[in-house]
Amino acid sequence: WTEEELFAHPNPLELFYPDPEIRQQVIDTILITPDKQFREWQPQRKDGAIVACLWANFKLPDGNTISLGYDISKRKKSEQILEEYQGKLKSLAVQLTLAEEQERQRIAADLHDNVGQSLALTRLQLVAARNKLPLDKIQLAQFDDMSKSLLKVIQDTRHLIFELSSPSLNEIGLGAAIEEWMQDNIKNKHGIEVELFNHVKNLPMENDLRVILFRNVQELLINAVKHARAKTISVWMEYESNTLCITIQDDGVGFDPKLLEQSNFSKKHFGLFSIHERMSNLGGSLKIKSRPGGGSKFILYLPITL
Repeated sequence: WTEEELFAHPNPLELFYPDPEIRQQVIDTILITPDKQFREWQPQRKDGAIVACLWANFKLPDGNTISLGYDISKRKKSEQILEEYQGKLKSLAVQLTLAEEQERQRIAADLHDNVGQSLALTRLQLVAARNKLPLDKIQLAQFDDMSKSLLKVIQDTRHLIFELSSPSLNEIGLGAAIEEWMQDNIKNKHGIEVELFNHVKNLPMENDLRVILFRNVQELLINAVKHARAKTISVWMEYESNTLCITIQDDGVGFDPKLLEQSNFSKKHFGLFSIHERMSNLGGSLKIKSRPGGGSKFILYLPITL
């Protein structure tokens, strides 16, 4: 607008702020409480376009007020683009987890159907040959050693199949899969005491959702084993106020969560960043509570409406 157009209008602010409520807020900041801190407003241009501006009002010694405005439209546009990229990143984190799980299931199925069954058949054939052939004590011992070796390979293959994709996740449910994984991979392997307190029974949940939650819990448990030097690790599953809450708590060395914020989830903490992004994309969140020497608590929140 030209100066003539502004002065010809009985209320020039009406040109910039057609909404009377917003216009009154602007008037209040100018006439009633001049504020040196910049406030964000969105005035309207003559062509109808909205401009993002920062405004601050300074009171002069003579009693008048001067208003200073700074156009931040380009910055707001950049922020919008950044938010869009962040949204895509969160979605990609979920898609990557699901694609990884599909590949895990495919490899696990191939191991079971081909390698696992072939090894089991070979061991049966070995036992049959041992029983039919006339063998001395040394040869019998060699056959027994081969049979034991094959059995060990079969057991290792079964363990690898479970590591790749937990069958309990789809057959029994999330809680059972977590408990089974904790027993096999934390207690039996590392001697760390584990407990699961599952207060969630028969909660309907899509398979993809179960997969993501299971992988998130799995990564948090692995982190506790690697870094916490804990003696016990506990997992609580609760459902309240349309929200599933999964808490992973250890009695380890703990840490300062502020360091994570300061490092902005550096490469060292990329796993936590991935969990955060996956939960955020689902509409949930990851909360971290810890202090040096006081253990750690990681809480997954996910809204689920029955």
